[in-house]
Amino acid sequence: MRQAVILLFVAVVAFSLVASVASAGRPAGLSSGTLSFTTSVLLQSNGSSEPAVAIGADGTAVLTGLSWRLFQTNVWTAPFGETPVFQGAPDAQIGKGIGGEDADVDFGSTGTLHFSTLMAIPNPPFTTARLGVSAITCLNADTSNNFANCKAQLIDTTQADRQWVTSDGATVYISYHDSGSSTLIHVQRSDDDGLTWQPASSPIPGQGRITGDATFNNDQGPLVADPTTHSVFAIYAAGQPSIQKGTSASFNNIFVSRSTDKG
Repeated sequence: MRQAVILLFVAVVAFSLVASVASAGRPAGLSSGTLSFTTSVLLQSNGSSEPAVAIGADGTAVLTGLSWRLFQTNVWTAPFGETPVFQGAPDAQIGKGIGGEDADVDFGSTGTLHFSTLMAIPNPPFTTARLGVSAITCLNADTSNNFANCKAQLIDTTQADRQWVTSDGATVYISYHDSGSSTLIHVQRSDDDGLTWQPASSPIPGQGRITGDATFNNDQGPLVADPTTHSVFAIYAAGQPSIQKGTSASFNNIFVSRSTDKG
């Protein structure tokens, strides 16, 4: 796998963002004070938190929220600008897993809707559970009948954590943190718009000192595929174990790992 790693310092990133905002011009036709927002409260009796949103090329908006009382991810959809309508929960049960532990959503350029959620898989006698990652694919963004026409599957069940999903055409990626053994970041790739999956390379191994910094000492951020260059980027934070000696988690370095060959 060909990949380049760029070390970014938080202060530099923050300064760049401030500079970009300060220098950005106002959109054409928008005068000061004319931008307004309309709030739609999406109430469910089981509660929702940690929302996410994706918007398709046709303007369709998809929103997710983690249920507080049920093991599921609540989903709403709507044409852009209209009040979202509750669609159900795509991960209430996948195999032996129950969902709603974490969620991310991607609206592909193909029109396919991709969800990835964190699943709890109870072990008898239901006193403990391991964590897995789901891949939920809805062709043509068809969420009808409580996601009856979507394909839902577990792609890993080995104490995974904090998953992300992104796509570039029919190529879809899911990344997640292995919190149970290696604590590396795993990436899986689909070449058929999310229907089948295969392991890709991890963004951490093979990077010399950076690998040493990040093994058992990382916290992963989003995964993003670039539809222009077809590169895929993984971002993660890591510390300096030679200083911390495993006694703290001061993630004072930000790394961006790039793959130019689909991982």
